[in-house]
Amino acid sequence: MVRSHCSLVVSILGTNHLHSARHDSTTTQTRSILDALIFSPTTVAGYFTVRTWLEGGGWRGIQAKLQAAWGPTVLSAWKFWPAVNLWSFRFVPVPYRVLYANVMSLLWTGYLSFVNQINQNKNKNKTSNTREKAVE
Repeated sequence: MVRSHCSLVVSILGTNHLHSARHDSTTTQTRSILDALIFSPTTVAGYFTVRTWLEGGGWRGIQAKLQAAWGPTVLSAWKFWPAVNLWSFRFVPVPYRVLYANVMSLLWTGYLSFVNQINQNKNKNKTSNTREKAVE
């Protein structure tokens, strides 16, 4: 029953091609554009929001992190992920695409952690400079 509903949804959405080995260039371009416009900005914002919240940053910390890091990081995502997707859909054999995507995701997560740490250090330096001026 569930399988038939899933098949119906897949056929209605016209995404039967998700399971095929070859993708035409229109499909590849459409996926890359949707990924860049919807998925990348949302996940970058989600990453910085959750990470700052887990670090105890609170709502103001989340707002500050998003203002400082979201824009440049989304621009980096727009450079990184379309190239990764293009390479994957064009050159990586189907059995290795998941492995390839996982390795690229690992690299991207490392980059996000790096950006998060840089922004944390900048905020700590600003805070310590403000405290030193207040003591003087």
